[in-house]
Amino acid sequence: MSDKSLCPPVLHEPASSSLGLEATLADLPSYDCLVDVAVSGFALASWLARYPRVPGAIVMDRGRLEGVITRQQLLEFAIRPSGATILEQPLQALWGYLERDCLTLPVELPIVQAMKRAVSRTIGLLTDPIVVQCAEGPRLLDTRALIVADWQIRGIETQARYERMQLQAIQNDKLASLGRLVDGVAHQILDPVGFIWGNLSHLGSYGEQLVQLVDAYRDWAEQSKQPIPWTITNLEESVDFDFLRDDLPLLLSSLRNGAERLKAIVSSLQNFCHLDDVYPHPTDLHQRLNSIVLLLQSRLSVQIEFVRNYGSLPPVCCYGSQIDRALMAVLVNAVDVLLERGTRAQLKAVTLSAAEQPYIEINTWVEQDAAAHSWAVVSIADNGPGLTAIQRQQILENFQLDRHRVKETGLTATHHIITSRHGGQLDLLDRPSGGLEVVIRLPLA
Repeated sequence: MSDKSLCPPVLHEPASSSLGLEATLADLPSYDCLVDVAVSGFALASWLARYPRVPGAIVMDRGRLEGVITRQQLLEFAIRPSGATILEQPLQALWGYLERDCLTLPVELPIVQAMKRAVSRTIGLLTDPIVVQCAEGPRLLDTRALIVADWQIRGIETQARYERMQLQAIQNDKLASLGRLVDGVAHQILDPVGFIWGNLSHLGSYGEQLVQLVDAYRDWAEQSKQPIPWTITNLEESVDFDFLRDDLPLLLSSLRNGAERLKAIVSSLQNFCHLDDVYPHPTDLHQRLNSIVLLLQSRLSVQIEFVRNYGSLPPVCCYGSQIDRALMAVLVNAVDVLLERGTRAQLKAVTLSAAEQPYIEINTWVEQDAAAHSWAVVSIADNGPGLTAIQRQQILENFQLDRHRVKETGLTATHHIITSRHGGQLDLLDRPSGGLEVVIRLPLA
């Protein structure tokens, strides 16, 4: 069979020449170059000489893929003693000399993974073309095209990583500026609050003394049997002195509670917006949790009960601001789920039962594992609908993926902070009574 009886190779170009991070083998040019085992080696060599861009040929036997013959193989065989004479025989007779392992990959395989498979071959096969299995049949891919595409994708990844680093640096700078601004504003708020708080005790003392003075005048007037001038009597009735005397302690107590709450909120805001520490420091997790709960309660439109069952936790050595973000993400996720259910109930005019009233339960304790490692454990549970099987699978898959390749959600960021930054553990548990429980374990030194 001569080379003229062989069909010309068909080049399949991709629809677009641009490659993305998720590009597959379908985005690379490949050749439809099938030859039958009945073709002679000399005819195949002449055919390849007519089409210098084709890296080789796919050998077929009655529609079954036998393997690949490359240009280099034919050249090496031709320079052997009597090689030119042997090449005049059909490929079927030469296959014992020419047969070698070929790499076959599906067309939907990403280019990055295909490159890993290609370079894992033995040294002698590294430059061999690759068979790509398509719906229309096998095609031949030049390994050089795969290498160039892989380098392009690596460059795109490097550029994307650089841009992410720049964006992260800008965001960190903005957060740092915002943190300094919030810290300054909080300090300016705390100063007048401190004045109010410090003077409330004096105001209460002065009020008691004035009441005692008025009572003393009243006693003197009663004992002296002298009539009280009508101007004083009218003034006493107009100001309702008895009511003022009873209400003044309540008013001072309300002011004291308001100032104390404002001080606690501003202090919590200061702690939450504190800049990242360079080194981990001992941190009171209970204080962090209380601060976050206080901030969340100020934004709630639906009443959510926070049940806190704190155990005896020692200070945990950690990055305080990062732990704040992790705990905030978990609590915000629970609050959003409960708010959504409460809003739906309000729209449908449905009254929730006592067991359905939204609540978040926070438990802390210390535990030891089988290896005698001590852990500080924080459990945050809600009585919401919990996670579906699909949602749980998606979250767990995001935990395993590169965090730069996925859209980072609250739980994904929390998982990274707890596991990667602190060497801890994060588990998602279904509660028997319904709802989701997030268990965070941080190592104790």
